[in-house]
This record gives sequence, structure tokens and C-alpha cells, in this order.
Amino acid sequence: MSIQQTELVKNVQNTLVRSGYITSKGFKSKSSCFDLTARRERLLFIKCLLNVDNFKQSQKNELILISNMFTGSPVLIGERNKHKEMENGVVYNKSGIPTLSFSTFQDLVLNDIIPYIYARRGGFFVKINESSFEHERSELEFSLSELAEKVGVSRKTIYSYEHGKMDASLKIYKKLKNFFSSQIEKPVEIYTWELEVDEDYINELKGKLDDLRNDINEIFMNLGLEAIWPKKALFDAITTEDEDSKEEVTTSSEDIKIITGLGSRDEKTKVIYQKIQQIESISQVIPSPNLFITEDKRHLPGVIKVPIIEKKKLEKLGKEDLFKKISNLLN
Repeated sequence: MSIQQTELVKNVQNTLVRSGYITSKGFKSKSSCFDLTARRERLLFIKCLLNVDNFKQSQKNELILISNMFTGSPVLIGERNKHKEMENGVVYNKSGIPTLSFSTFQDLVLNDIIPYIYARRGGFFVKINESSFEHERSELEFSLSELAEKVGVSRKTIYSYEHGKMDASLKIYKKLKNFFSSQIEKPVEIYTWELEVDEDYINELKGKLDDLRNDINEIFMNLGLEAIWPKKALFDAITTEDEDSKEEVTTSSEDIKIITGLGSRDEKTKVIYQKIQQIESISQVIPSPNLFITEDKRHLPGVIKVPIIEKKKLEKLGKEDLFKKISNLLN
């Protein structure tokens, strides 16, 4: 991760903290699908890139997957695409993810200024509030045809604006605002963006596992658990209860999602410790339990709040015992 990109992550984190968000640490990982998580009224998964066109398809798939599983909102923050600088006050759509400039993000988080302009093929557009539009036109006593003539569009286009069938180009929106005094635009729904989970990609993740992950999967299956193993996250797996074998061992009626880390015997203790720190930081934001599994015994420095279990000990644990071990994070 470049110095500039590291600065962008820090600036985003500082902005969130100033606005009252709890945030995870910003970790230096160019390939990760998100750089930090944040929570206030809602949970955010944020990826920062100077050039948003460097956001890869695999990162997009996993950011949507993780956001969907934890009922969070993904946001991509950048400064430019391959063609030009990103405009302030505009929401872009990068691979199905709402994408903002840093300045737009600042206005959104610090000042509650929600953008109403969005970019798509063909330029910038604005969603029209049908009821406000109709009310304003009636107040002005303009017919559909009269208003159409004044702004240089067809009668059918004005009808479509008024019935929510068409969005206005920014150019036409500005012409309409010359006549209308009240707000006729709708804000872009950044936090309730419609996300499309790629089921084929999930199946691909399940089918490409190394021996250690396959072994852990078998242990989980025997415990009535199952895991999804993303490759672009700041943790190794999201572990859930198998729908066919749920037991009354949890204290919540909600589905449990365990943020899971994995350390192989080939990894240095320093690397494993860093992975545990990442999970600990993320779990302070995401209201979910966590777990770290090591392939062999490790002596780790400092105070660690993440439950750590050796693989051979996990094999001997029952599901209830495992949930007791992480129960302090289930409440």
C-alpha cells in the first residue's frame, strides 16, 4: 500500500471517529476487500483506493458477501478513476459498490449532506421525487407540455419524471430547478444500496481450499458448523451454524457468525500475532464472536482477547464447549 493510500485510510478513519463512529484499525493490505470497519447507527465496510479502477472483481465479490452476511453497508472511497478525478457530490457505481470521493464522504459523515447526483453511462443523473415534482408543477399551473417546452424535453419525459419512470440528467434537473422552489430530488440511498451476491463465486470459494482448511471444515461439520473462506478479507473465515443441526447452545435467537482466523505451522509467530490483532480490532466493531485456530502450539506475546484453540484440541471439543469458550463475546 502506497504512502498516499495509507494517508487516505487514515483520513477516512479520522473522519469517522470525529463523527462518533467506532472504527477498527486501518490495516495495510492492498489486496484486502476492505481496509477498515466502522459502526454508529449502521455497520460500514470501507475500502480506500486512490484509483477506484484498481478495485478487482474478486475484491468486489467478497466485499458484497461480507457486507451481506453481517448486514453492513459497503463503501468504496477514492480520488480518481483511470480517466479523471472523481467529482465531489456525486455517487459512482464501481462494480455494484457505491463509490465516493473523500470530500463527498466527509460531507456525508460529518455534515449529513447526502448526495443526490449519481454517475452512470451517459453522464450524471438525479432521481426525481414524484410527489414533490407533481406538487410544484401544479403550483406553477404548468401543463406537462408547457413544462416540457420550457426545459427542452418531450411531454412524455415530464410524465415519466412525475411517475418515477425516469431519472433526469443533471443538465435537465438544473433547468427544472430554475422553476421549482422546493426540493424535487431524491437522495442516493448509499447505505441501502441493492447488493448482488455472486453465488457462483461463493461456490468457487468452497471448492478451492488447501489441506488445512479442508481439515478444519471437516471438524466444523462434525460440530454442526460450516464456514465460508474468503481470500480477500482481514480474517480467514466466517463460521456459522449449519441450518440442519442447530442446537439450543446460544444465548441469542439471531444466527451466530464467528469471525475466524487460522494460523498454519508454516507461518511465523509474528504473522499469526498480527492476524489475531486484526481480528480483535474488527470484532470491536462487528458485534460478533471471534475465534483463532492454530495448527500447532504457539507462545504469543501480550494480552490477547481472541479465543485461541489448537486444531487438535478443537477436534476434541463438543459444540457446546466451543460456544462456552467464546461465550464472553456472544452477549
